[in-house]
Amino acid sequence: MREISYREAVREAMAEEMERDERVFLMGEEVGHYNGAYKVSEGLLDRFGIGIQTAKAGKFKSAIEPYTRNDLSPENREQLELILDDLWSAMRDDIASARDIEPTVLQNLIDSGDAFLADDVLAAGMVD
Repeated sequence: MREISYREAVREAMAEEMERDERVFLMGEEVGHYNGAYKVSEGLLDRFGIGIQTAKAGKFKSAIEPYTRNDLSPENREQLELILDDLWSAMRDDIASARDIEPTVLQNLIDSGDAFLADDVLAAGMVD
């Protein structure tokens, strides 16, 4: 008996039904240019010539990108970097305050790569 993953079994079943009946279609978060949120629909768009129809307005509108791109647009990358930078700054400042060190000291520790081993973090006073 052949062993396959649940994902592969679902993909094969979807393909079989799409081959059997041209009225069968895919919809939802599993369908996208990047092969779906869980990769279940991987390869089916190309195999069956499925296109994606979307609409957007504005520069920073990235909700449809998983359905139209295999990578981040420059605009989406910019907005995600800004969000993550803000989150990191708040977290870094909270950690620095709790450890009674300057945020720049913590940032330098992280940037140096010396904050990833237990002995290094202990020596830096980041854990007790």
